Amino acid sequence: MTDASAAGPLRARSSEDLPDAQGQAGIDSKDLALLCARVCDDKKGEEIRVLDVSRALPILDYFVIATGKNRRHLRALADEVRKAARERGARPRSEEGGDGAGRWLLLDLGDVIVHFFDPETRRFYDIEALWADAPRVDWAPGG
Repeated sequence: MTDASAAGPLRARSSEDLPDAQGQAGIDSKDLALLCARVCDDKKGEEIRVLDVSRALPILDYFVIATGKNRRHLRALADEVRKAARERGARPRSEEGGDGAGRWLLLDLGDVIVHFFDPETRRFYDIEALWADAPRVDWAPGG
């Protein structure tokens, strides 16, 4: 296992840093989470999970977690999810880890947070174990 600092510092980008960033609108949070999972699947993301965290966190409803093969793949996944979310009326509120060094990117879409990890960083942080009580949401790959 590696040191936590190996993942590098996260650089927060506020909504002012993101073009056309507004809050979420026009799509139900569950539909948005499922859309994000399917986009990750379409772009060859791996180990995609959707967790319903609405009972534990009053400020959001879902985590979507996906693994990318490398940093470039992580960036491509995040870009495609952001594009698909915008097309459905959702806008990113913030993004972290997108400075090029990120092995963990986070995209805040309001009621849905999407985590993109490289394999090593995902094993290290083990988000699913931290949220073991959160119900898993079934979604159909490629559907």
